[in-house]
Amino acid sequence: MTASYQNLASQAAATGAPRNWRPWRRRALWAGGLIWAWSVLIITGLQADPIDRAVMLSAAVTNDPPTITLNWQLTRQDDADYIYIFRSQDALIGGSQIAYLEGPDHTNFTDTNVVVGQAYHYSAIASIGGRHTAQGYISSGIDVPLADSRGTVILILDGGFSQSLEDEYDLLAQNLAGDGWTVERYDVPRAYRPFDIRNTIRTAYSNDPDNVKSVFLFGRIPVVLSGPVCPDGHIEEHTVHYATDAFYADMHVEVTNYFPDSTDYWQPDAIGYFSNRAAYTDLAIGRVDLSFLPAMGDEAELLKQYIQKNHNYRHRLFEWQAKGFIHDEFGDYADDAKVGWRDFSAILGHTNVMAGWWRTLREPPFLWGYGCGGGYYNSCGNVINTGQMKTHDPAVFTFLFGSYFCDWYTANNLLRAQLATPEHGLTCAWGDAHVVSSMGLGGCIGECIKIRQNKGGVHVGLMGDPTLRIQYITPPSNLVADTQNHLLQWDPVPEEGIMEGELEGYNIYRSLNRYGPFTRLNHSPIQDTSYIMDDPTAQQHYYMVRAVALLDHNSGRYYDASQGIFTSAIFTPPLVPSASGGNHADKIAVSWTPQHDTLAYEVWRSQYYRDPSLAEMVAVTTSTNYDDTEVTPSIFYYYWIKAQTPLGTTDFDLSAEGWRSWVSTPTDVMASDGSYRDKVLISWTPSPNAIDYV
Repeated sequence: MTASYQNLASQAAATGAPRNWRPWRRRALWAGGLIWAWSVLIITGLQADPIDRAVMLSAAVTNDPPTITLNWQLTRQDDADYIYIFRSQDALIGGSQIAYLEGPDHTNFTDTNVVVGQAYHYSAIASIGGRHTAQGYISSGIDVPLADSRGTVILILDGGFSQSLEDEYDLLAQNLAGDGWTVERYDVPRAYRPFDIRNTIRTAYSNDPDNVKSVFLFGRIPVVLSGPVCPDGHIEEHTVHYATDAFYADMHVEVTNYFPDSTDYWQPDAIGYFSNRAAYTDLAIGRVDLSFLPAMGDEAELLKQYIQKNHNYRHRLFEWQAKGFIHDEFGDYADDAKVGWRDFSAILGHTNVMAGWWRTLREPPFLWGYGCGGGYYNSCGNVINTGQMKTHDPAVFTFLFGSYFCDWYTANNLLRAQLATPEHGLTCAWGDAHVVSSMGLGGCIGECIKIRQNKGGVHVGLMGDPTLRIQYITPPSNLVADTQNHLLQWDPVPEEGIMEGELEGYNIYRSLNRYGPFTRLNHSPIQDTSYIMDDPTAQQHYYMVRAVALLDHNSGRYYDASQGIFTSAIFTPPLVPSASGGNHADKIAVSWTPQHDTLAYEVWRSQYYRDPSLAEMVAVTTSTNYDDTEVTPSIFYYYWIKAQTPLGTTDFDLSAEGWRSWVSTPTDVMASDGSYRDKVLISWTPSPNAIDYV
């Protein structure tokens, strides 16, 4: 049987909890109306816990022959009527149908129409007892190649902190470059209006539309409001202009209905709104705005803390467990927690996803956390509130779902406060209908959130760094440039530094700019912890080294790289002199090319073949030439030049051979021009030791 993904997905939505019940959520939770909701679900035959609506997928791969086997778990496997499998190489959801399996006996499917090195995105829709559907998503592949370059990220920084947080701003940009991004950094003054910033982003995009992929707003960047929407169902009391970053990520729609004087009581600095509810975000976008969070601390200190947390996570300076938890206070009243069961399982494996309290101490923290319950701007009922986040920091990537706090630009807002946790919390989004399964194959969180934003989610904002990924590899350390020997050296990844894979080696990159783009210098990962610069240039370059591993885990197998480590250096070309060969009777003329950042040059000479150990230093000069007059005619001499630099004196490079003749070439040669009728008179300056001229 064949079907389209779109039709089945529509049916799945129709058999979920009706959206027009959502205005009752908060009131039901607090006033006992939940009993009414349960009775309606039972009468209509739609009751199902969120986990029952999840197809929990995993993938196993083989190379010869190339296959991808999807395995799944259904909590009501015995009631399964059928399951459809769809596949795409582009979109994370949907695609073409590749399988239809009837009955409850099917728990796996092997896709043999695959090739090594290609990523595939699978969607599964199952019918359970004719009452409801379950869905699942997974990204998989066999030895999917490493992504050296992830594109360009536009980093918009709050200029109000440019001086006080310059070191942190530089660290943030360098960390983005260390994961393969080219960073275009803009420190925008607080006086900039939204259109000024949007035009900056659009100009960068129009200059390189194929490579600009993401926008990262950091600090107090002006907030724009959407047209009136009501995603949490509170139509009467909460149909408002929600904060939205779609304004900055939509590169094509010309916004004309923008009202710069619009304000809202709950949004202290929101500036205007645009009413394009169908905005399409061309770019992944995320925001770290920690203003108006008095319950969490000082804004500048919180921003500094976030950058350090971000750095620590990327470099595996704090440990985390590859697990996820789901704190569900809605239960079968709403099915939104299926996002956690479905996608966390695809990334981590279903045995590593569990129900649990948000405020349970987890050491080390979990990688993923999901919580849902009746909410207000600063709380999620019985899950967590803003004040509690200072002492409860259970996961790195989080979703929270409930009423009101989706409106994220409010004082002490729950979603933004998750970024102000002391050690671990790095992203948070309002948790309905997201698909993050591609992160199991090395994808970025921002690209996943963009899917929801482009399905009517103008209100959905990613709080946090949109470029973050799952970091399975500890980076190498202590990168040092030995400019005298044209060598890069570093300390290896520790033996326990790779989760779920094996180290393949190291890649070396170079760039003229601190924030990229970086170009890989080696063809394949090298096994050593040093690299000889065999094509040095007399310019300052930035060098980066990343560990590369082949990761094998729940989603499949792919090559990934650690965060990069950096150094800068000038590897000058070899200092090779030239020496005259019999052109002069009184000297050997030695010359060489000037070197960058050199204080003086040492001239070394030997008449015993090309052995520098027998050479002696005959001069120190700041010039790039030297006339050696202390030489005997017709004897070969060998010369080396060493450069004295602020970092020390370079070693011997290649030598030059030269000799002095007994007689020099005559000079000042002149010929008469018409002075004589019978001859031409030629004259010259005599050469020492000459006995005749021809």
